[in-house]
This record gives sequence, C-alpha cells and structure tokens, in this order.
Amino acid sequence: MSEGIQNWIASFWRRIGALVVDTLLLGLVGFLLGLAFLLSFLPLIVLGGAISIIYLYTFNRISRQSLHDLVVGTSVVNTNKKLVMSLKDLIFHLII
Repeated sequence: MSEGIQNWIASFWRRIGALVVDTLLLGLVGFLLGLAFLLSFLPLIVLGGAISIIYLYTFNRISRQSLHDLVVGTSVVNTNKKLVMSLKDLIFHLII
C-alpha cells in the first residue's frame, strides 16, 4: 500500500514539474514570437506614417491637411478674428 502512495506522490510532482517547465518554455517561446512579430511590423507602420506625412505636406498644399486631419475630417482655418471663448467652453476644453 505504501508503495502505491509513493508512486502516486512521485508521479504527482513529476506532472507538476512538467507543467511548470512546459509553461515557462511555451510562454517564453510565445513571448519571443510575439515580440519578433511586433518588432517586424512596428517600423513599417512608423515608416509608412512618416512617408505619408511627407507626401501630404509636399503635394497637398491647397488644403494643407495632414494625416491626422484627413483621418478625422478636420482642417485648420486661419482667421484674423480674436478668440472668444465662454467659460463653459473653457471648462469643457480643460476637462478634455
């Protein structure tokens, strides 16, 4: 009877050890693969954004909209008017 309990305890700790080793090994492999994936595409995104901004500054001289203006559909309007802002607008602007 004691030998059966000994085998059960030994196999229990063997399974726990295998679980820990597999978790660490597979977790490390997954982390490194995810990091490699991120590091391979992040420069492409940054480079693409920089090239598009240079392109827009060069060839979009009429509206002078940059990439962020085109994404959200805004534009900058130059006026000679003095800025008048109510207290309600100011508080809302400060909250944002």
